[in-house]
Amino acid sequence: MGILSAIANFFTGGDTNLDRLPNLNENAISPDNFSPNDSNLYTSSQLVREANERGWLIDDELVKQSSEIAKNVKKNAKNVKKFGKNIKAISKGEITTAKEMSKIIALTASNDANKYGITTETQSLLDAQTAAIEAAKANYREQLKANNQRMNELLNNVKSSRDRLRGR
Repeated sequence: MGILSAIANFFTGGDTNLDRLPNLNENAISPDNFSPNDSNLYTSSQLVREANERGWLIDDELVKQSSEIAKNVKKNAKNVKKFGKNIKAISKGEITTAKEMSKIIALTASNDANKYGITTETQSLLDAQTAAIEAAKANYREQLKANNQRMNELLNNVKSSRDRLRGR
């Protein structure tokens, strides 16, 4: 792997951009994990077939059966309608949440990058200040050594002169 492809992989996460796509949530409805249940949608067709097989002779039992089914289907239709409204509200709320969180995450990531930049800039300034302080300390030590050396030389000269004056 060349250096350019290593850099490209660092930013793209692999050989293709698809490697960076998040997985579809296991609860999401997709063709891979959901097929509509139509087993209760053709009850009317079954009743008409049965009536046709009887030569369109409809007895009380078939009327009673269709009446019960009609009541249940009407009740279920009302429940499905209420359920649909609830699901619609939930789904819209989830979309709003996802959109708002996306904005919040982008804002936070951007601000974190800015804070990191400020922090590293501040650290760089502090490092430069530390280097300047260390240089000043080293300079002070050198000046102190030079001053001590001159003082020692002066003291030695004074001692020599005193000793000569005393005749030693």
